[in-house]
Amino acid sequence: MTRTSFNAGWAVCPKVSLFAEFDGPVAPPQPVTLPHDALIGLPRSAGSAQGSHAGYSPDGAFEYSKTFEVPEDFRGKRVSLEFQGVYRDAMVFINGDFAGQRPFGYSTFTIRLDPFLKYGQANTIRVDARIHQDSRWYSGAGIYRDTFLTVTEPVHLAANGVRISTPDITAGRAVVDVATTVENESLSTATVTVGTELYDGDGAVVAVGSAPVTLKAGSTAVVRQRLYVTEPLLWGLERPHLYSARTELRDDLEVLQADSATFGI
Repeated sequence: MTRTSFNAGWAVCPKVSLFAEFDGPVAPPQPVTLPHDALIGLPRSAGSAQGSHAGYSPDGAFEYSKTFEVPEDFRGKRVSLEFQGVYRDAMVFINGDFAGQRPFGYSTFTIRLDPFLKYGQANTIRVDARIHQDSRWYSGAGIYRDTFLTVTEPVHLAANGVRISTPDITAGRAVVDVATTVENESLSTATVTVGTELYDGDGAVVAVGSAPVTLKAGSTAVVRQRLYVTEPLLWGLERPHLYSARTELRDDLEVLQADSATFGI
């Protein structure tokens, strides 16, 4: 599994209709690196329809695009793109095909890319965004937060799929519940193992657990592990002790994916 920044190599321009293009020249795309606000550099006017609460900024629609190479060894894997924020009403297209939409401007969303990719060659992603009298303050516009490209095996951990809680704590021990969501997007039944190690602030292992899970094709399962930390160091304002957890998804041959999280008790 790999997760890499997808912020470089974008271009942005005003979104116009085909009819507007026939009427005369339009502004060419400008290279940008994300995060980017397409609105902040535009002229403001006292007559703006958005009004004073949005700083008299204009409304409009914007088109982001990026061309990127997809290697042949991505074939058979799950490729997705995480957008941590696009304002607003994002429409995502891959090689001209509609891939997904997110109307809300402040939430993270993920678009699956692999059904639309051309392997071993260049691919183009386009993201349309708009703003029009829909905010009580200056919101900016466009892809204003980071983006990440994630490549996993067909059997993988779900996005944000590891949840940690500490339901029972005493001076002598703490119970740490780790709930891990596993997805099987392959065409056959798969058996994998979820393993978790807990570490204290010095990096020493304080608890270990593992559990197998079998998933039918196209199914999802939650694997629950209960680990015990003896004589836990509690988090507090004066002594904010933290622990970390590393969760691995393994088959018989290799580690398919790993995820890490920090938590307090």
